[in-house]
Amino acid sequence: MIIVAIHDATQNYSMSVLYKQKIYSIELERLIWIKTWIYKNRNNNIFREQYEIWQHTNISKDTLTLWDYWVYLMFKYFSDYLWFDKKDIDLLVVSSAKNYRHIFWDINTIVPESHHLMHLYSSYFLSWFSESNILIIDWAWYNIAEKHIDLQTMYYWKDKNIELIKSNFAYIHKNIWIWIAYDRVSVFLWLTEWKLMWLSGFWHEYTSYNFFEKKDWEVYLRPALHEVFCDREKFLNHFWLLNEFLEKSYLSETIINFVYSFQKEVEDAILYLANYLYENNPSENLCYAWWVALNCLTNYRLSNELKYKNVFIQPAAWDSGISLWNLLYWYYEYYWKIDKIELSDDNYWLWKDYKSEIINTLEEYAEYIEYEKLENEDEMINTISEKIFSKEINIIFKWWSEFWPRALWNRSIISSINIADVQYIVNKVKDREYWRPFGMMILKENQDKYFENSVESKHMLYTNKLNEDWLSIYKNICHNDKTIRLQTITESNKFYFKLLNKLEYYWIKWLLNTSLNWKWQAILETPKQAIEFFLLNEWITNLFLENYKISKKTDKKFITKKLSNITLIESVINNIKTLVVKKTNISVSNVFIDLDIFSKQISVSIIDKNNLLAKYIFNFENDIYSLSTDELENSTSYQILVSNILNNTEFLNKLFWVVRWVFII
Repeated sequence: MIIVAIHDATQNYSMSVLYKQKIYSIELERLIWIKTWIYKNRNNNIFREQYEIWQHTNISKDTLTLWDYWVYLMFKYFSDYLWFDKKDIDLLVVSSAKNYRHIFWDINTIVPESHHLMHLYSSYFLSWFSESNILIIDWAWYNIAEKHIDLQTMYYWKDKNIELIKSNFAYIHKNIWIWIAYDRVSVFLWLTEWKLMWLSGFWHEYTSYNFFEKKDWEVYLRPALHEVFCDREKFLNHFWLLNEFLEKSYLSETIINFVYSFQKEVEDAILYLANYLYENNPSENLCYAWWVALNCLTNYRLSNELKYKNVFIQPAAWDSGISLWNLLYWYYEYYWKIDKIELSDDNYWLWKDYKSEIINTLEEYAEYIEYEKLENEDEMINTISEKIFSKEINIIFKWWSEFWPRALWNRSIISSINIADVQYIVNKVKDREYWRPFGMMILKENQDKYFENSVESKHMLYTNKLNEDWLSIYKNICHNDKTIRLQTITESNKFYFKLLNKLEYYWIKWLLNTSLNWKWQAILETPKQAIEFFLLNEWITNLFLENYKISKKTDKKFITKKLSNITLIESVINNIKTLVVKKTNISVSNVFIDLDIFSKQISVSIIDKNNLLAKYIFNFENDIYSLSTDELENSTSYQILVSNILNNTEFLNKLFWVVRWVFII
């Protein structure tokens, strides 16, 4: 039986395949090397906007659209390496109602009716619980079957029966709920949800703002704050933050304290819902799902402060995981299967094994690197241990990569924590803010020694609070709240279990681990990407690529075509930016990006009230970029309007990374 599930309803495209009773998954961003949420417009979804452009310009419905191409890329990834064809597929599950006849022809296709039931199946059927409460805190999804919008839903599962305990819906008078509020605060403060979470760890003072109204089974933003949360200027003025942006750094102590206070009240709201579910439906187990379940600070409190004995959080909890949810939902619902699929370290990986490409890739970069083959895993572990003891920063690239959003094993930057300014150095490598966190690997047997009320964190889904006895020693890797994002290593992870045991010979108990990527980019997928990343980072000393140890030649400076292309496109963007004025009220939602995959052309369209006002076209031929314009409105005020839109930072980031994908990789 082969089931193919596609997620294409939000910015995080993905595909999961059930093949020979094993799950394989791929994120689109791993294939195009862009974090696809960069396309996300805060006012609307960029893909829906692109669709409007295609409708407006009367592109033929027979043309291969951008999302067709992306789905085709993911399917080709599987069909090439799992050796099946579209005729072998028994069932196709698609998040949206899009038609993929270009790719799959007339395969039996299903569109899921209840997004929250998909959450339920993906968490419960990977938990191994015999019975459980299930809490889903969502954005907002239309329930096709029930004809309403689900926000927060609670279920109970026992003996193969699902009981709906409570579902909270969107109401006109309660139109801002937990995660909408979290998203708006992150946008208003020029952060993302994950930056907001980690920045809160640097607080100095807590203030109670009473953001949420908690009543019975429901949590909503207080009505008095609705208008404030709908307008950035009102928001900043209301909370006395505007002057921090105008006169000081936007990461002032005042703003960081506000971020912490908001994060804490969000945590309190989530714990309120989980506890209310327990009090009204006692169970020793809790399955907890959706993107909010990646909030490590909340997860630690869920496991420590409530009466549940066991809490299970599915590690692929973000939007790319929706393809996995679709697959599990229909596997059990449509085919009436009742045996659980095991979640293990060798299940639902990004599938492709790159071992066959290693030699050719090494030879391609032989001008810049030296490499030696390590005969076995023990030799590799001994070599890595010596480099870590010598305080060298290393890249580990091993076999398959993981599907979940945090690289835990096979696409990692690792080092000792005893390097001076290690946080600064590694954030420099990744081009991230100085305060961004890292995961710390530790053997499970050592966890209780260092942490109070410790929670096993195999997939880096929990922070843990450092024991007071160790605070002075490890304060350089600790947040103000004494927490550290932790990755617990057990024997099931054979490589890192052996590595950490070997490091104990050098009195090293901890290992810094962070994902192998630059800011704005997806986690690296191919050996070629890993080598280029290595060569472009002066701070990294060694790359362990499969069973090869790689170092840099010192007599040759590596300059990629990628970098020269980036310079070219930046110059094009800077030419546009010469028209810019500093302040504008024009929303970036008026700007649309369209791509012609085959002619390597990008068009940037300016739309106002469904009228096409102007179009800028970027062409790439013979290694040269050119820019042409089709301006339908020539007034001076309009020229200022257009220039202000094009100066929008979010838009420029989108354009920049789209260009990298289309023209470079």
